[in-house]
Amino acid sequence: MLYPIEQFIGELTSMSLWSSLYPAISSDPRFDAMLTQDGSTPLDLFKFYVEDLKEQYGQDRRVIKDILNDQKKVVQVDTTYEEFSKWVTSAEKGLLVDHGNMKLCYNSLVEKAESKEREAEREEARKKRRQESEFRHLLRAQQPAVDATTEWSAVRGKIEKEKAFMIIESEELRIKYFEEYKKSLSEACTHHHSVSKKKKKDKKKKGKKSDKESDSESEPKEKKKRKKHSKEERDSDDEKGMVCKC
Repeated sequence: MLYPIEQFIGELTSMSLWSSLYPAISSDPRFDAMLTQDGSTPLDLFKFYVEDLKEQYGQDRRVIKDILNDQKKVVQVDTTYEEFSKWVTSAEKGLLVDHGNMKLCYNSLVEKAESKEREAEREEARKKRRQESEFRHLLRAQQPAVDATTEWSAVRGKIEKEKAFMIIESEELRIKYFEEYKKSLSEACTHHHSVSKKKKKDKKKKGKKSDKESDSESEPKEKKKRKKHSKEERDSDDEKGMVCKC
């Protein structure tokens, strides 16, 4: 026995909440009557009913998939729930599907469509990276070598029959890859010169440091030498003084 919730059965779904039903059901005289009796409470009956609907999800999902297959409908990222609901309820067996389960199934199918779209985007990005890599390899193989000043018109005729050229879907993309390749050459050249200058500068600094260290090392020796010479002179004077006293 489901009273006093029986009048709300058409509105309840597997996603219904007691907090939403309570304001309406609590005004029913049978609600208070049930609270004074032994057995299940209105809340218990609500939980039992909603739980049964949730357990029906697997069956409802199969019905929905059959309907979509029959109608050759595919849920896309931009498919609205209203559109999806019309597809399902247009079939007689779809009228028996719980609307909460229908919503859950819709969310699941949209999520699946989004996942497929993201994977397709990643695959497209990987494909373009491979194409660009092959195209750059083709440019590196050209003689005379392509440099930062080479014009596209001077290269295009030489490579237009190559596979790496033809697999790129548009001329705009080929030119983009070509310009990026030239830019990378220019940046590599700038980096090389910068490193060379730095090495020369470091070498010069190292040379100066070495000279200073050499001077620093020789200075104590010179001081010791002068000190020793001074001591020898003093000793000599002392000896002379002693001779004079004698």
